[in-house]
Amino acid sequence: MKTPNQKAIASWYQRKTFNILIPILLVLLTIVSVDQWSSMPLGNTAIKWTIRALLIIAFFIEKSRNNIKFSTKAYFSVTIFLIVALCGIYRGTNTAENYWEWKNLVNNSFILLFPTCVYAFNQPMLICRSMSLWLRIALPLYAIGFVWVISISQFYLGPIYLIGCFLPLIPKNHWKIIVLVLLTALLVYKYQDSRSQSIKAGVALFFSIICLLHRFIPTFVMKLMHWAFYATACVLLYLGLNGQYNIFETTSDEYGGVNYIEITEEDGEEKQVDIAADTRTFIYKEVIYSAINNDYIVWGRTPARGNDTDFFYDIADDLKSKHFEYNIKHERPMNEVCFPNIFTWLGLVGMIAYILIYLQASVLALYRSNNDYVKIMGLYTAFNFMYGWVENATNVDILNITYWLAIGMCMSPHFRNMTNREFRRWFVTIFSIRKQPIR
Repeated sequence: MKTPNQKAIASWYQRKTFNILIPILLVLLTIVSVDQWSSMPLGNTAIKWTIRALLIIAFFIEKSRNNIKFSTKAYFSVTIFLIVALCGIYRGTNTAENYWEWKNLVNNSFILLFPTCVYAFNQPMLICRSMSLWLRIALPLYAIGFVWVISISQFYLGPIYLIGCFLPLIPKNHWKIIVLVLLTALLVYKYQDSRSQSIKAGVALFFSIICLLHRFIPTFVMKLMHWAFYATACVLLYLGLNGQYNIFETTSDEYGGVNYIEITEEDGEEKQVDIAADTRTFIYKEVIYSAINNDYIVWGRTPARGNDTDFFYDIADDLKSKHFEYNIKHERPMNEVCFPNIFTWLGLVGMIAYILIYLQASVLALYRSNNDYVKIMGLYTAFNFMYGWVENATNVDILNITYWLAIGMCMSPHFRNMTNREFRRWFVTIFSIRKQPIR
């Protein structure tokens, strides 16, 4: 006889009214996510904005269908951030002065509204169908054409990181081999140039080991790991801001000049690459000094603007000469690091609100979950918080979908109420054409 919890979860598998638009849009988003690295055009700004706008609308529709209120306790941090984001967007409409700033405002507004995806990703059935469609359409497209155009890229294969965390749960050997091969490719392919891609693949494999051995890992060990990710980020950030210890400069000083290697580009040109090069310190300096000099530390410069930059000064000059817009500022609208971007657009208030989403999601997963697998998603979210100070660039692309899928699962009461067995039965359905409701 089914328990009330099993009946509730089974009803999600039998639900036929989930939003089919979202799985389709995620496949399309995958294709346009790699446009800038592709040798052939895959879309233009209008197409990308249309996909993003439809996704945001679909997320809000799912919020209503799932009866999630802005005051719902599990999503309260998202509500706070959205209020701050909407205030920043409104301020941006009064700040933008030229075509490029209005373009920044629209593009960055999509990014700031992207956390609404957690309202949709609380549905087990929707995530199942989204991942299933991605595996059956996006992966074959990659094998047929994209692998030759963009090579091994996390910006196309992002969902493999999430699926790879549960490698032992994959039911069919051919799918298990495919995921393992792709994770290994992400780990070793041009690791000298793609350090972050390799690190994330290694982390996914690490979590897959935890998934395999979860019966032997006490909950308190997972909780220690969870807080260790947050503590590491906070301590290193504090030491860096105080000038006592900069992990980027230290790594570069210790290994730079020793680990220079020769690599051959696809066009046959050889170049030297320092695999320990410091590519982050100058970003932090520019972001922080820009905020201090222009007095926008608390509320940010709005998503219409960026941080002052000397490193990319020539790019702004090129825009001036090409488009004859002499009111273009010497600013960089977006950097490769997640949290400094939120700080530039929404200030300390917005950045703290954004951090609270990660914190609430991972705490719910570790402390309010009935199964070990959602706890692993809590650890994955905590890792992404830590790595958001190194990379995890904010954008509306399939890679960021991976991060927010994990957050959505952590916040979802449907996932957190599952037992280990129920989660495994749900995960199996991703790789099965037929629905397999829990019995």
